[in-house]
Amino acid sequence: YDDSKHFKVNKLPKRTLSSSGLLAPKFSNNNLFTFLEQLAKQKGTSNDDKAKLCQLASVDQETYEVVTRIVNKDAKCGFGGKTINKAYSDLLFLMPYCRCSTAKKKMHNIDYEAGAIGQEKADGMFSNIIIDKDGSSLIRSRNGNIVHQMDHLHDFFRFFPNIYRDTVYMGELLIMIDGNILPRKTGNGILNSCLQNAADHKYAGHAIIKLWDAVPQKDFWKGHSKIGYKHRLGRVAKVIKDMHNKDTMSLIKSKTLYSLEEAQKFYKQLRLDGKEGAIVKNLNAKWKDHTSPDQVKMKNVSDAELRIVSWKYGKDDTRFKDCMGSVQLESDDGLVKVSVSGFKDFEHFDIDWDERIGKVATLEYEGLTNDKSRPDIYSLYLPQNLEMRPDRSDTDTLKDLKTR
Repeated sequence: YDDSKHFKVNKLPKRTLSSSGLLAPKFSNNNLFTFLEQLAKQKGTSNDDKAKLCQLASVDQETYEVVTRIVNKDAKCGFGGKTINKAYSDLLFLMPYCRCSTAKKKMHNIDYEAGAIGQEKADGMFSNIIIDKDGSSLIRSRNGNIVHQMDHLHDFFRFFPNIYRDTVYMGELLIMIDGNILPRKTGNGILNSCLQNAADHKYAGHAIIKLWDAVPQKDFWKGHSKIGYKHRLGRVAKVIKDMHNKDTMSLIKSKTLYSLEEAQKFYKQLRLDGKEGAIVKNLNAKWKDHTSPDQVKMKNVSDAELRIVSWKYGKDDTRFKDCMGSVQLESDDGLVKVSVSGFKDFEHFDIDWDERIGKVATLEYEGLTNDKSRPDIYSLYLPQNLEMRPDRSDTDTLKDLKTR
């Protein structure tokens, strides 16, 4: 099993009598999995491809359900890939990733007296640049998907001296046109197309990389390294200096910080510059495939008080089909509307949400977004952590939220 495979099917067509009838191709496991392999290798997926896959999968309801889970890359079995690999070593291909903790939970872990490293939280596509001993390279996304159409970067990496090879470099892919970084939505749209090998070459060829970490390959695939961040960052800075091409590869904006006040000032300046936020790291932070307590993200998280207006059952193919799957909230001026999911199990199964309709709750969010179909209506970007507010009888308005 290879989790990096992408089948380019967001949703399998609905199984019908015609899709499982006499016109369906003769079923065999070989036919089905051969076709899935074909979808994983080709550039895109047409409606005819989706219809054929639906026919192959529609031999019975159980097969259709399994194929749906395959293309969604979600086994819906209640546990993740790491648990499977503990039982069956290396059965699944899983990309190691060192996540940041949130400032709310782990900022107290940062050692400012020793001098912490503050860095811009880039808003492109996180990428692992894997450079082998022979100079060949591969670029993979956070979850291991190959980023295609990066020939200009591979040509550049091929000139890395031997001392900088056999290493996995971590950074952010961005699209730069005429010296300007494209906005996140536009740039990441191009890079997401590269995952499917379907981007316009005139844009894909403008990808650049901003680096912030480097881990020896043997440590990376083991999932942990004993090398402290000060030395890893120094290695990144040295390879950038020696390669003399900052238009293609550069160091993420970094600054040494000696107090929480300096970290907050650094973060605020990044926000004023239109950036997403900041990351603060301890100099001795080790790289490991887990959520690190030694690197903390500072993001623009605000609170919004909105009124619960309704709730919906979960989707038919989820555990929450017979209980609350999402909750809808609005501001009293009617200009902010949001649907929230991602609750804990007890919130899905044990709470009477009918009783909560009409009451005010607080949500954390990272920004406001426009509803494309109704430009006058706004929603919240990344809403989470719904908390009831019995002390509030009124909600925030759009005007209130725009000032935060």
